[in-house]
This record gives sequence, C-alpha cells and structure tokens, in this order.
Amino acid sequence: MIRRAVYEDARSIAQVLVEAWQAGYNGILEEAFLASMDVETITKRWERTLVDQDIVAHPLVLETHGRVIGFSHFGKPRDTEGTCIGELYALNVLPEVWGRGFGSQILASATAELHELGYERAYLWVAEGNERASALYERNGWKPTPNTKEDSRFDPPLLEHRYERRLRVAR
Repeated sequence: MIRRAVYEDARSIAQVLVEAWQAGYNGILEEAFLASMDVETITKRWERTLVDQDIVAHPLVLETHGRVIGFSHFGKPRDTEGTCIGELYALNVLPEVWGRGFGSQILASATAELHELGYERAYLWVAEGNERASALYERNGWKPTPNTKEDSRFDPPLLEHRYERRLRVAR
C-alpha cells in the first residue's frame, strides 16, 4: 500500500533512509559518513518535515504488512525556476526488498502525483556511481541530461547527474 506519510512514520522513514544509504552509497560516500548516520537525528528532521507539510512538498510511504519499507518525497523544484516542472527529492527502499519492484511502485506513485499537482515535467538528481538508482529511473522513463552539480554537504563534494521525465503527453 502506498499512502501519504504522517508524523508517526518519521522513525520508519529515517530507518529506511539510513539502511538504504548505507547499502546504496557504499563505495560512493565516505565510510565514516555512512557509519555516522543516526536514525534518531534523522527521525527528528522527518518529524519537523511531517509537521510542516505544505503544498510544496509531498512525502509518500510504501507499506507492506503494516511495515514501512520505502518512501518518496517530491514537490516544488528547489533549484529550477518555473511552474511546469517538479522535483523528486528522494526515493528510498529497504535493501532487503531491492529487486522486487517496490522502488518502481513508489516511483510510479510519486510520478503520478507530480502530474496531478499540475507539473508537466519532473527532475531528480542521482549520485555518480549509483548505478542501481540510475537503472531504476531509466527503466521507468527518466532520461539523463547533461546537467550535473556538486553537493558540497559531503567531503569530497558528491557529483550528481540530473534526470528528467515528461509527465504529460502533448495533445
């Protein structure tokens, strides 16, 4: 089941994020950074995010048997001007369920909701070396662009590649 995230999901989202990053960014980000990821700290950030929800950011959770196994977060673009393009900020699924189609399911829901929000196109950023994520996005209709950026929150800065997708078919 995919549904809108609520405040009570904050810890589950944080747990998914930490486990997904520690597995998916192994060899991409510094080991010390990945090891230092703290579920409690990330839970507090998600609690604030889920309390402050507004019309610009939309989190979804993917749940099976009452357990959150993935999430997505999307909405108004953070680094692109214009009203016709939205952004997928994050998509993470527990590594124990990778390869079972759950990533594609929550990605399809996020993409559909971006469309329902009125966006004609959407973009996202993928870390260089994250081949699993790139393959997921490409299988689901996202196309790499020549745009890159460096995320200076990391040391050394993380190079990211932009992917885009059209959400509406021209009439």
